[in-house]
Amino acid sequence: MTRCRRAGVLLLAGVSWVLSAACGGPSSPPDSRADQDSQPPVAPASQAMSAAGIPPDAAYLLIEMPSGREIGRAHPEILDTPVLPGSIAKVALLAAALDTGVVTPRTTLACRREVNAGGTRLRCVHPDLGRPLDAVEALAHSCNTFFAVVAERVSRDALNARRVALGLPALAGSDALVPGALGLAGPGVTPRALARLIPRVVRAEAPLTRETREVLLEGLRGAATYGTASALGDMGEGLLAKTGTAPMPGGGSQGIVVAYRPDAGAGDRPDTGLALVVVAPGASGRDAAAIARELLRERMAGGIAHRVRVGETKGGQYHVVTRSLEDYVARAVAGEGAADAPPAALEALATVARTFVLGGRGGHEKEGFDVCDLTHCLALREPGAAANRAARATSGRFLSVGGRPARVWVSPSCGGHTAMPE
Repeated sequence: MTRCRRAGVLLLAGVSWVLSAACGGPSSPPDSRADQDSQPPVAPASQAMSAAGIPPDAAYLLIEMPSGREIGRAHPEILDTPVLPGSIAKVALLAAALDTGVVTPRTTLACRREVNAGGTRLRCVHPDLGRPLDAVEALAHSCNTFFAVVAERVSRDALNARRVALGLPALAGSDALVPGALGLAGPGVTPRALARLIPRVVRAEAPLTRETREVLLEGLRGAATYGTASALGDMGEGLLAKTGTAPMPGGGSQGIVVAYRPDAGAGDRPDTGLALVVVAPGASGRDAAAIARELLRERMAGGIAHRVRVGETKGGQYHVVTRSLEDYVARAVAGEGAADAPPAALEALATVARTFVLGGRGGHEKEGFDVCDLTHCLALREPGAAANRAARATSGRFLSVGGRPARVWVSPSCGGHTAMPE
């Protein structure tokens, strides 16, 4: 039996925004709802997450670059809790070794398959290549033998300088150097900070030599195509990633992956892209990469739009401008909201505007864009501080029906009465 509610009112701070949601299929819930921070914006219902291969306890964060806007997240309490980075710390270790001449891009080491890292026995689970690995291959395969040997030869000061440059905390003098360099001991780092590690390399924000940066980029690209994060291999040209498996404070392990997906055609130093971190309790880094793949697959399938093609009217004609989703939302709040509306009302409008574009894309497909800037869709204006705050406060939130963005119509003023959209 198909059930839906055709009309509803979102009431916040005494201001109502009228919504009308289209009927969903047989599995649609009775009404739409705003997703909360603890629920993934990509697939709000836990059943949908399970079906998509995204465990309900997995934490993740999607960041639009270079704006830094968070456009999707789950379990913020995990994202803000310091964790050991595991093998993700090897990026900083390799940077220190290359910058100081401990290794060169042509240095090769034979994998012994098992190594003692400061009293911890580590096995290598990557394929046996039957030959020594160079620096790029070692990073892509996260070879414990290679990095344990390198860690014994790098100075603490050189390592800490690269760790800090990449957003990792420095090892204290009391921290064991080798386990700390491998991300298995020492201070923790929040997943939110880890999400920006690869963008720092990509955008040359960390002070690394050109040769070091090129080796890191090639190794991170290799990890996403043939190495430990190869589950992400078909998620976009130029994608970079690094996995890590680290011990949890209460016992057991958790898998972590950081990734960066540049916008199409951006090359190896894109101006725009998507940064991603996933933390999967009780899993491995490879498992985290598989979860990241499902998140990116949902996005590519339209679960959450990253860019919006807007037909903006100038001189009586449409001119197509591509904007980020959150920039569009801020402009819609500025265009449709009252300047003196309370913050909660503007946040309600931001949630509805995001839902409108996610659930109603394609209305102008024949004209070559997604939405227009007239009242046919949503009026847009240059956003001020209040509109930008509303967009940031609701980042990633939208109304859903059956785990998908709802199809809604918006009227900022209705005289206090709802009406059918027809």
